[in-house]
Amino acid sequence: MAWSADVEGQWVDAKGMFLGGAMAGPVYVLLGKRIMRTMLFPPQKTLVDGDVSFRQHEGGHTTGPNWPYFIKFAERYFSE
Repeated sequence: MAWSADVEGQWVDAKGMFLGGAMAGPVYVLLGKRIMRTMLFPPQKTLVDGDVSFRQHEGGHTTGPNWPYFIKFAERYFSE
């Protein structure tokens, strides 16, 4: 999950973080996992889902807007 380049500037490299996850896809396929299925950098507030996921929020250096998405992502790996 990433911060907004619109606020932070280009040092954040959200696209690089996204591509790192996307390029890990072949390894995840070998492990029988779900991949993001895209190499196209998504617009802000778009969730790209798989066993590796990516979401970039608008707004600045905070993880707050991504927490609901992280919890939903993590829930699939925990059972009651």
